[in-house]
Amino acid sequence: MNRFPYLLVALLMAIAPNLYSQLNFLPYLAKDSQALKAVENSIKSTKLTDAELLLVGTGEVPNMPISVTIDIDKGTSTVWVYVYKSYKLDSIISYAVIRTLLGYTSLPIPASYIFGNLPFTPDSSLKNAIWMNSDKVMDSLKVNSRYSKFKKDRPDMKLQMVGVGVNSIMPLMDLNTAYWMVSFTSGGGDLTCFVQAETGKTTCLGTWGVDNNNSDGGQLTLYPNPASDYIYLNIPLELQNSASTLTVSDVYGRKIQDLYPPRFGETTKVQISLATFSSGVYFLRYSNNIKNYVIPFVIDK
Repeated sequence: MNRFPYLLVALLMAIAPNLYSQLNFLPYLAKDSQALKAVENSIKSTKLTDAELLLVGTGEVPNMPISVTIDIDKGTSTVWVYVYKSYKLDSIISYAVIRTLLGYTSLPIPASYIFGNLPFTPDSSLKNAIWMNSDKVMDSLKVNSRYSKFKKDRPDMKLQMVGVGVNSIMPLMDLNTAYWMVSFTSGGGDLTCFVQAETGKTTCLGTWGVDNNNSDGGQLTLYPNPASDYIYLNIPLELQNSASTLTVSDVYGRKIQDLYPPRFGETTKVQISLATFSSGVYFLRYSNNIKNYVIPFVIDK
């Protein structure tokens, strides 16, 4: 479950529930200088004088009296969360910034679960990293063919989460380099895109079948993701047949390992050991000679 939006719910509840209908949160970009200044002013009131920015992120909060949403085309959000770390005190603090007609307000929120939603660790800061603003990220997505196809095929597409941090755990992408991660969901599958935060080079990983016919309702599911020891793949019986194949490939499309799919009709669950795999991004590919499915997953050891 994506816990990031629920931090925003807690934030809004803490502000003043009776003012929901009166507040008008204004959208702004992640790298807005006034938003960053609001956070820096809040940090000055703490003992964390050496705090460095680790990541910036946000997510949609559905069914709220006040809208906290992202404009996919403009790259703006009504709430961004800024996560800092004091290396001297080994302490992490998070601030959510809202913008109203009165200006920018920075509010402390718990840092729990933040890193569980993004493939970044609290080891590398954005202090010396080059990272584009959130509007440029969306510009990079618009010219990515995989994103364009997903958006066209999935009219119910919703943006779940977007965040930027320094990659220190995925060796198949540029290490010690800032990346934006943007996650979308729909009734027919999910899409996660990694945008190199300096060049805009974009890699999108999807969990839907490569064809557009989704009428059978069958969906493969993989969990946990990220994983360290094992992953489990659920293959519905209606997607199984005697011609099924199952393989793991790296981010460059090279086959790493052939796996044994379940015998037709015997089981729907496959356990896959990750003992021989290094940390990184991989693709689990399942084919039944009718459809091909590709599910990206992250190994974090």
